[in-house]
Amino acid sequence: MTTSTAQQVDHIDLTKLPVHEKTKLCAILDQNETWAELGKLMMFNAFEIMEMQTEADRKRKSPSEVLITKWSRHGHIVTELFKLLSIMQHYQAMEAIKHSVPSAYHIWIKPVQPHISRLINGQQISSKLQNIHENVQQSQIFQSRQDRPNVVTKNDIKDSLRELLNIPEIPIDELAFATNNWSEENVLGKGGFGTVYKGEWLSTKVAIKKLEYRESRSGTSRDYLLQSLNELRHLNHCRHDNILPIYGYSLKDETCLVVYQLMPGGSLEERLSRKNGSEALTWPQRWTVSKGTARGLQYLHRFSQKPLIHGDIKPANILLDTCGEPKIGDFGLSREGHIKDDYQELSRVFGTKPYLPKEFLNSHLFSTKVDVFSFGVVLFELATGFKAYDKSRKLPFLYDHLSKLDESLLENITRVIDKSTVSDGACLNLCQLMIYLGKKCCDHNPNYRPDMASVLKALETFNPVIVMNTNGN
Repeated sequence: MTTSTAQQVDHIDLTKLPVHEKTKLCAILDQNETWAELGKLMMFNAFEIMEMQTEADRKRKSPSEVLITKWSRHGHIVTELFKLLSIMQHYQAMEAIKHSVPSAYHIWIKPVQPHISRLINGQQISSKLQNIHENVQQSQIFQSRQDRPNVVTKNDIKDSLRELLNIPEIPIDELAFATNNWSEENVLGKGGFGTVYKGEWLSTKVAIKKLEYRESRSGTSRDYLLQSLNELRHLNHCRHDNILPIYGYSLKDETCLVVYQLMPGGSLEERLSRKNGSEALTWPQRWTVSKGTARGLQYLHRFSQKPLIHGDIKPANILLDTCGEPKIGDFGLSREGHIKDDYQELSRVFGTKPYLPKEFLNSHLFSTKVDVFSFGVVLFELATGFKAYDKSRKLPFLYDHLSKLDESLLENITRVIDKSTVSDGACLNLCQLMIYLGKKCCDHNPNYRPDMASVLKALETFNPVIVMNTNGN
């Protein structure tokens, strides 16, 4: 459905939600106290939520009904509630009220769509976009020497977005309002791709990536837009707690905007390097990050017949929410693997060199084992706080630096453990596990690397037992 059609449907005030829909919704939210989680997203504090439970018990009412009634008094609309349920990925609850939400937003409900490859092959898309990874500029470490692909115009980008994506096209004036008309105070960061703003849209904290298309001889602007198209396509299919949610996009004149969930915890890179005065991650937080990232990766590798390979796993692309739960972002370099995860030979290398294995760097062989290797380097960083690449070290690459370390010796763990945060015996155990798994993941022979499901199981079954002092003191 186009935006113009969606605008013809009025948003309904939450106080006017039909009784039968509200009753069905409350029955769903009352299960497993899901309503309390929703209350936190509505910005009620723990004391207020506890008071609602007390009121519900006293009046023999549904706590969900009490919650929704209180929130509706602040002028909210049903679409805003629909969005919060989407953030929770509570699709059953969304189904209960979808008839009171403009149909343009129904695609927030988990889609049942054909696979990416069938989407691409089934649409009449320019061959320039079918092999998107062959056209994008290599990131950071690598500089392309190959000839640039044929020019892809902004109309190609717009047409392909509309053909491929089943996500809302948000009116650009709504996003301008959400960012105080693109105020500098709302800027989160800037780069060659454009600018990222923070804002509030439909009572939801969002990050808005603003890309401005400028045709140039270098093709850089075009390449970033192509990467954004690739990211949109893949993020739209991957609905998971540890995958960064995408809310919509906007296109106008020379500008493309992509709207994501805002991650107030920043990136893992910022937390490890303690940029902007951020606090060091505690060991329980590092454990949470490792498990969540592994969980997201194993989902990407297994959710469909063909694995989806991220291709650029690193701390900068692992984002944290307020509770330190990670979400994997930046899918601009991701691509599908083969059905049996056989290697595919690519014509060029992309990604960030300190996180890439030799078989990809030297022979251009690409598989899920590339992501496994990258995750191993991330585990090393979580355990030690060392940078993935440091030219002042004898062995600049972190995976080389730690490959010969005997993690079974307590003195070795004590020497390399990240000392920016308080640690005890249990933390030493976790550091030991991370280094052990990191070495397995970074094995030079990709056939010896574990799959992400095995790595996740090892992290989830970790038991933080205190290491006993070997001297008996």
